[in-house]
Amino acid sequence: MTSGLSSTLRIAAVGDIMLGDEHVTIGWGVRSKLREKEPHWLFQHVGAALRGADICFGNLEAPLSMDIGNKPKDLCFVGDASAVACLKEAGFNLLSVANNHIMEHGATIYRETLDILDACGIDYCGYKASNPTILRVDDWKLAFFGYSFVDPVLNGELFARGSYASMLQEIREFAKWTDLILVSLHWGMEYMEYPSYSQVQFARKLVQNGAHIILGHHPHVVQGVERYRDGLIAYSLGNFVFDMLWSEETRRSFILKIEVPKSGKIDYEIVPVRINDQYQPEIVKGDSGGQFLEHVPALRSLIPETDMAELAAHGNSYDLQARNAALKQSRRMQSYLIKRFWKLRLPSIVLIAKRQLGKAVRRLSGGLQWVFIL
Repeated sequence: MTSGLSSTLRIAAVGDIMLGDEHVTIGWGVRSKLREKEPHWLFQHVGAALRGADICFGNLEAPLSMDIGNKPKDLCFVGDASAVACLKEAGFNLLSVANNHIMEHGATIYRETLDILDACGIDYCGYKASNPTILRVDDWKLAFFGYSFVDPVLNGELFARGSYASMLQEIREFAKWTDLILVSLHWGMEYMEYPSYSQVQFARKLVQNGAHIILGHHPHVVQGVERYRDGLIAYSLGNFVFDMLWSEETRRSFILKIEVPKSGKIDYEIVPVRINDQYQPEIVKGDSGGQFLEHVPALRSLIPETDMAELAAHGNSYDLQARNAALKQSRRMQSYLIKRFWKLRLPSIVLIAKRQLGKAVRRLSGGLQWVFIL
């Protein structure tokens, strides 16, 4: 950090914020619930923890639009334009728009999402045409990079895709004239509680080349936080708002509260959060909160220091463990939906049937083992 800065910078960071309905919750997911509520409602239990920050960051996992269609595929992974008021009310002033679902409905709605954020005064990072986003807070000059390493739902993306060599070069260049560099990464394997060895190595390379804070998301579960040199790396912040209520792992996350002094070491605090049955994030207190605070440091011990350590500690390859983790969550989702079968709407049934048909065709044509996953 540059000397001579006059204040401590305060950052609050959270993971995935998905303001639409998933394909299995059309008509009773997040978007549908928000249509019944006032803007302050969604974040009313966590707003106080977010609003005091100079920068309040999250990953916007789905686009926003004023014109949502009526076909089944039009109804999932898109939020109403009015939902931006929830974000503004809670204090969010910076969102990542680089992830695999943000262009689910094409370039026009992606650009509409950016216009909606602009109109509400919320900055964003990860838009390919303007990455990084440069912000000033008092004397601080900040560079926010956003990248996605996850294959998008649609091709021709307008957000910034992760490229190892170019990212390192870009960060080195901006480190020459900014005071703090933050990097948002949509990456990793879903449902894994620790990153791969290659992720660890790359995150540390980013710090070596000038990044100060790495904020990861996509796995839908939390992963460890580590200090590395003068930097701070959060490998996965988990789900902050999502309608994946079928397991505790996909409900739990945290607010990462970061303090960056004008000189000295970056400090941080973990505020445990759980998504309630109404899709609202709530701060977890008491014994449950204490157990979670013990759990996150324990996840730090899972971060592999070598590729052989990754294999020795867990017995199987990382990819195989990820497949097993996804299968476990799939079974939980099936059980959750079976108990709520009466909530399933026709568009969800159509989308589920199409997915199953597609899987069956791929199985027959490719001779691959087929696992029944919704």
